[in-house]
Amino acid sequence: MIAFIKKIFRKTKYFSGPYKNWEIAQSKSAGYESIEIFEKVKISADKIKKTQRGYERDSIILSDKEYDHNILNILSNFLDKKDKVLNILDFGGSLGSLYFKYRKKINQKFNWSIIEQTKFVDEGIKNFQNDELNFFYNIEEYSAKHKVDIVLLSSSLQYLRNYEDVILKLIDLNPKYIIILKTPFSKRKINEVFIQKPLKHIYKSTYPCWILSYGYFLNIMEKKFVLENKTLTKPEFFQLSYYNLFFKKKNLNK
Repeated sequence: MIAFIKKIFRKTKYFSGPYKNWEIAQSKSAGYESIEIFEKVKISADKIKKTQRGYERDSIILSDKEYDHNILNILSNFLDKKDKVLNILDFGGSLGSLYFKYRKKINQKFNWSIIEQTKFVDEGIKNFQNDELNFFYNIEEYSAKHKVDIVLLSSSLQYLRNYEDVILKLIDLNPKYIIILKTPFSKRKINEVFIQKPLKHIYKSTYPCWILSYGYFLNIMEKKFVLENKTLTKPEFFQLSYYNLFFKKKNLNK
């Protein structure tokens, strides 16, 4: 059965692999640092900033008003602390994709911080940073200036070579909630690395991508967090599922 699933993955136009390790997959792909990705995202984000309408995802401008009710519920948990600043850390948040989508749904003073690749942070500081939105190069730089209430990782964890180190550092920041969005998981006991090819209308590139072991990842998180909710974001493809996961710090209400 496993051999059959691997054969299906090799033939799909969206994934190839699995590869022995991240380095091999990286050597055979263009990488997520592609200048084409950055330029397309920048153009879309500029339009959103000028029009103050819609939001960007994968360089595509979207105008839908569908909000994740789990995110809205978590935001509402802070309304009784309106006198305090709500600190949101958006790891891999591009030039403000989720910020532009959810900013009007936050009914208190807040600080939305994004950690990204160098060119995104340079561009963000230069053209997008404001009283609510800030950009940082790494977790250490962020933690020296801010505490955090909510950590967001929207379709970013799977593109990090050292994803486990990153999630452990984010856990150490002691957030109240960690939200994982649009991330691929499998029922297997091990993580596997593939090369992902995005749809042609998005941009032309290829990059390494983890298919994370759901059980292994849950073991990491459940040492300090409780899984409050899980939603499937794409139809299950054999043993591959894209999930939104909503974690709450243990004993938060005690």
